[in-house]
Amino acid sequence: MVRALTNLQLAGASVALGLAWLVSLAIVGEAPVALEIVRVLLGAVLAPVLAIVVGVRLVAAPLALTHRVRRALQASATVGVIALALTANSFVVGVDDSEAGRPRGLFASLTSAYILVSVLGFAAAIALVLFLLLRRRLSFRASVAVAAPLGVVAAPLVAVTLLGPGAVIGLSLVVFAYAVLPRLSGVFRLPPATPRTVAVEPLRDRVILLAAISLAVTLVVWCGGFALSIANTGTDAATTSLGLASAVGQLAVLPLLWAFSLVIGFWQPRVERAALRGSAAANAVVVVVVSAMVATYSSEGDGYVLLLLVLSAGVGFWAGSIAWALWQARRPAERIALSVVAAVAATVTYAMLAALTAGIVLALVSGLLAFGGARFLLRKPGAEVEPV
Repeated sequence: MVRALTNLQLAGASVALGLAWLVSLAIVGEAPVALEIVRVLLGAVLAPVLAIVVGVRLVAAPLALTHRVRRALQASATVGVIALALTANSFVVGVDDSEAGRPRGLFASLTSAYILVSVLGFAAAIALVLFLLLRRRLSFRASVAVAAPLGVVAAPLVAVTLLGPGAVIGLSLVVFAYAVLPRLSGVFRLPPATPRTVAVEPLRDRVILLAAISLAVTLVVWCGGFALSIANTGTDAATTSLGLASAVGQLAVLPLLWAFSLVIGFWQPRVERAALRGSAAANAVVVVVVSAMVATYSSEGDGYVLLLLVLSAGVGFWAGSIAWALWQARRPAERIALSVVAAVAATVTYAMLAALTAGIVLALVSGLLAFGGARFLLRKPGAEVEPV
């Protein structure tokens, strides 16, 4: 009880710090050096670190992580977060020095070093997670050969995602929801998980394929966007390339929704039809919104945020439809309330984590699902997780 309460309090503090960082940026903007240091320490460092620490604690039991592995994950990710904050501020100081005609100081000169440390920290954490998931199916050498390069590739994506307060708040909200869910299970009377007795392997292969398609969409869109931007450096086309990539990159959520619908349908068969229908509706919304974003693209960003919110609401509808089917035994008023809460929570989470990060964070979700996550989520009934 003490550990659960501590996790909940820390997750809540992470959300509060992230929100305070966002509000401070919106109201104060540029701040004095002292306030900027406090803002960075609390919002850019402490908030994500708390979320990471609590997140690792919460998944330790389901993943059967040993104490040593937990500490390694928390330490490497924390190093990545601290170095990322130093990178962002070192870069800003360097730009200010250049604009003022001053020679770069020591702090500004270490930007590249901070970037390297941040990427290595995140790469180590991601590679360790992937190794633990793959080790149950592959040999030690094969697991390392797959996990290490994927960790290096995914690390910059994590770093870019966590640069802004939106992603930090989204991460904190996800961890907070995971921490508070056990306390609400009695109130909501969640139906027990009853996995299907069908063959798991074909279903798992479909989920892995969908996740791989989502990952491929993100990588192709953003590699193409960055390549075009670099090729057109100094022109309006450079900005346009990245803007269009941020819109088209949202299409990666389409196969992910189908994949998670299949996973949910495996554990709650009576919800599968509602999940698939909700996914189809959400897919239609995403396609229409992305088409509108591309057709009406403007470098000034007119209407861009509003369209992102509509897109996020489409994902929220998917979550609400699942909640509607999940709690069909409740009274109509309670059922509606629970569905609305699920839809709003999913909308906010997607907007913070995916929409406002240009869809880059979707590569992390699809990558984890494709490389080990599907095997963990679609275990055969009664299968145990080996401690790692």
